[in-house]
Amino acid sequence: MSHLDMITNPQTCESVACVPMKVSTPIDIKPFVRKLPISACICDEPELTPGPCGNFILTQKICFEIPMEIGVMTKIGDPLVNVKHKPHKKKYCHRNIPNIIY
Repeated sequence: MSHLDMITNPQTCESVACVPMKVSTPIDIKPFVRKLPISACICDEPELTPGPCGNFILTQKICFEIPMEIGVMTKIGDPLVNVKHKPHKKKYCHRNIPNIIY
């Protein structure tokens, strides 16, 4: 390649710089619990036991079903970019990509 060719067709080199930034997104989280209708059921056979003075005591085991719905309501906000973030110098990267024209 002659000197004149180098002036009219210069050699070039591409360069890419990577600059890290912090990006944040606010998230609003609200937990909730909803109670649903309660129901009762008989869990066992009744027991009849003699009591004082000729009386009887009736005992019955019952179960309560208490269903509930548990969840979370969320709202995602707009992303925020921290342009004032200055990372440590070692976190910057710089690549040279040779692009030689012949």
